[in-house]
Amino acid sequence: PGEEPSAESPDGLAGFARAADAIRNETHAVEPLLLATREAVPEDADAVVVAGPTRPLLEGERAALDAYLARGGALLVMLDPRAQTNLYQDLERWGVVVGDDVVVDAVMSVNRQPTAPVAEQYGTDASQPHEIGADLSRTVFSMARSVEPSAPGSGLEPFVLTSSHSWAERDIADWMRTGRAMQDDSDRAGPVPIAVAGRPQLTGLGEGAEPRLAVFGDSNFATNELIDVFGNRDLFLNTVSWLLGDVEHITVRPNVARSSTVSLTAGQLQVMQYLSLFVLPEGIALVGVGVWWARRTRGEPAA
Repeated sequence: PGEEPSAESPDGLAGFARAADAIRNETHAVEPLLLATREAVPEDADAVVVAGPTRPLLEGERAALDAYLARGGALLVMLDPRAQTNLYQDLERWGVVVGDDVVVDAVMSVNRQPTAPVAEQYGTDASQPHEIGADLSRTVFSMARSVEPSAPGSGLEPFVLTSSHSWAERDIADWMRTGRAMQDDSDRAGPVPIAVAGRPQLTGLGEGAEPRLAVFGDSNFATNELIDVFGNRDLFLNTVSWLLGDVEHITVRPNVARSSTVSLTAGQLQVMQYLSLFVLPEGIALVGVGVWWARRTRGEPAA
């Protein structure tokens, strides 16, 4: 498989550089964590983010995450449909069931793309939203999967749900073969939960340990491509703030215009300078002379 999305490089739509910068803007430090080279998650790690894994983790990496939660750590997992990872068993032990499906919504979606559902509900009871999404309006996802607590006593609850028009398509093989997704009795009807959060009830917890866990069935909503769409940035940052226990930072932030940049080669820059210094001014002068001459031949007074 190719390289997994990175939080280090700002290039590419699939990366998480803008998400990392957004966390830094909240006065938190962000550092890459290569668990394969460590025996455990560092003691000073306030939260760990596993964003869009596409390959199996080593046994030592899985054990490190398990131990981190057991000592009261805060973990965010964003897992795309059919991700080729081995975190599913760990998530089940932590109280989360991730569906082998894709959420489809032909009504509440972006650009009429049924696999880009829009969410407006942030708790199983719409009148009492989870504190992460208490002030959020719309958020958009791309190729999301269902995520649910494994049992009522798991300590976790859904906090992002798609619309009542959506469903979780489970016959993905037939969908890929025919290109059509039709809801039937085997599918999970909407609203479909695509994120859960809470304090997992784990065995072997350390004394006084109160771990926090949040799991999304999509990582695309926080990528460079989509994090600035609708309320995605607020949803991501509010989740991180909740994991850190920093509830004061759970809010809807003002929109900030992001500057655009254009990369030019030396040759292209030289052409731009030539056009702006010589061609455009002379062109404007020629147009002015042409207008003056046309008016003169028609006997019109000069402006």
